[in-house]
Amino acid sequence: MHIVSCSRVVAAAPHDVWDVLADYPAISRWASAVSHSSALTSSATGDGAVRRVQVGRDALRERVIGWDPDRRLSYVINGLPKLVLRAVTTWTLEPDGSGTRITVTNDVSTRPPFLARPVGRRLGRATERLLADLGQSIPAKESAR
Repeated sequence: MHIVSCSRVVAAAPHDVWDVLADYPAISRWASAVSHSSALTSSATGDGAVRRVQVGRDALRERVIGWDPDRRLSYVINGLPKLVLRAVTTWTLEPDGSGTRITVTNDVSTRPPFLARPVGRRLGRATERLLADLGQSIPAKESAR
C-alpha cells in the first residue's frame, strides 16, 4: 500500500467546490485529461454511484464509497492495469481563510507490493493536474468591496 496526497487552496467556499465535484458524472467538463465521462448507475450521485471515465486509451469505472456534501468524496477506481489491486481517491474540502483547502489522497495497493510507490507517484501527478483543472473551473464570485 502506498498513499500520496496533494493539496491546493482555492478562492471559493467549500460549497462552491462541492458543486463542481458533486456533478459526479460530469468530470469531463472540467478535467482536461478526461475525454469523456458518464453515469453508469441510475443515481448519478451519492454512495454507490458509478461513473465511466475515459482517460486516453483507458476506460475507468469509479464507484463512490464516501459522499459527505461540502466535505468529502471518496471513490474506488476500477479498470487500472491488473497489477493494481485497489486504488481509492479521496477529495477532502476544508475552509481555509476565505477559501477552501482541497486535499486529494490516493491510496494504492499493487501486486507485487513494491510497485505501489511508482503507481502512486503516477496517480499523484495526475491528481496535481486535476487540482489545477478544478481550481480553474470553479465559477468566480463577485467579491464584496
